[in-house]
Amino acid sequence: MAMQVIIGTSYKFTAKERDEETGYDYFGARYYDSDLSLWLSVDPMADQRSWVSPYSYCQDNPVVKIDPTGSLDTDFGVKENGEIVQIGKTNNDPDRLFAINNDGTKKNIAPIIIDDKNLLPALASVDPSFKEEQYPDVNAKRIGVYDPKTKSWTWTEKRTMIQGYYGTTYSKKDAKSVFTFAATNSDVEWSLKGNKNNNWIVGTLRQNAQAPGFSKIAGFYFENIIFNAHSHSGNNPFVDFQPSINDISSAKSLRKINPSSQSWLFMPKNTSTKWLKY
Repeated sequence: MAMQVIIGTSYKFTAKERDEETGYDYFGARYYDSDLSLWLSVDPMADQRSWVSPYSYCQDNPVVKIDPTGSLDTDFGVKENGEIVQIGKTNNDPDRLFAINNDGTKKNIAPIIIDDKNLLPALASVDPSFKEEQYPDVNAKRIGVYDPKTKSWTWTEKRTMIQGYYGTTYSKKDAKSVFTFAATNSDVEWSLKGNKNNNWIVGTLRQNAQAPGFSKIAGFYFENIIFNAHSHSGNNPFVDFQPSINDISSAKSLRKINPSSQSWLFMPKNTSTKWLKY
C-alpha cells in the first residue's frame, strides 16, 4: 500500500504568509482574500489613486503587475547634496530611486529598484535624535574648569552636532544598492553597515568629508558590526582613494572585537577600482 505524504506551507502563490485562522494572506499593509481576488480593507493611500477601486488587487491586472505590500509605492530622488526626496505622484510601481539635480530635475541615469518599501521613506524623513559630532570641527569650543584644590584645569571640547539621515532594512541587496547609487550620484559621503542579526543601515550626514558612524543607533553599536563601509566623495587619489588614519584605526578596533568583520572603502570617482578592503 502506497503512502501519500502531503507537505503544506503557509506561504502561497503570492509569496505571502496565509493566516491559518482566517485563510487570508497578509501583505503588510492589509489582508488579501485570494478566493475573491480582493483586499479586505481600503488602500491606505486610496486618496492618491481615485480612479481605481481601493479594494482592487494590482489594478485588476495580476498577470502583468504585482503588489508586494498592499500599499501604494513611490518614486524618490537623491540630490547632489545627499538629500533624498519623494518625486512625482504616488504610483503603483515598485519603489525607485532616481539621480536628480538639486533643483529636482531628473538626470539621464537609470534608476534603481528597491523592494523594501520602508527604506527610502526613512531616508527621506528626519529623526531629530540622530545627530553626530562634526569632525574635524574648526568651530569646536574648548571649555575649561579650574579645580582650586589640585590647582589644575580640566578641559572638554564642545563640538558642532550634525543632523544625520538613515534607513534600516533586512535586505542586504537593497541597502547596498542605495549606498552605491547614492554615493555615486551625490557629492557627500555615505555609510553602510551590517550587524550580527543581518540587519543593515545606510545613511549620510550630507557632508563631503565625514560619514556617519551610527554608533548610537540601537542594534548598530560598535560591538555588533560585522560589515563596515563608507564612501569618499572626492577624486584626489592621495586623499579620497585610500582610507584615512582614523578609518584604519577604527577598522583595527572593530577586528579586535569581531575578528571576522570587514571594512571597505567605496570610491565612486576612482576609475580603476570602486571598492577597497582595509
